[in-house]
Amino acid sequence: MFWRKKKSDELLFEVDESDRRRAVRIKPSEPLYIETTEHRFVVVDISACGVAFQSTVLMLKEQLKVSLRLPDKDENDVQVMQCEIQVLNILEGVCHCAFIRMDVYNQMHLDRYILNEQKRQIRSEAKNRAD
Repeated sequence: MFWRKKKSDELLFEVDESDRRRAVRIKPSEPLYIETTEHRFVVVDISACGVAFQSTVLMLKEQLKVSLRLPDKDENDVQVMQCEIQVLNILEGVCHCAFIRMDVYNQMHLDRYILNEQKRQIRSEAKNRAD
């Protein structure tokens, strides 16, 4: 005998049609830092295409070589990602930047980090709903 699962009208996620971003941005669950040779900035959010961080020292359209330490909890390791960014916008002390000239290896680690953070956030939200 087969049982049919009850259909659920529960909404899993929503897409804002007016949002012009090309990728989902997530807020890191643990402090994440982006570093240049001179500065260290706290990451506000990150996506596969860009990053936003607190800064009052950068200029619009400035391009920087940066490194980013991405925790990889599956491997109990930290992946150091190096790439270039360009400042696209600065609002209220937060620089919104696009990744430029990123190699496939770094893109793979960034994608893995974002996916793992999304999974963690979904589990956390599900647990909070259950409580």
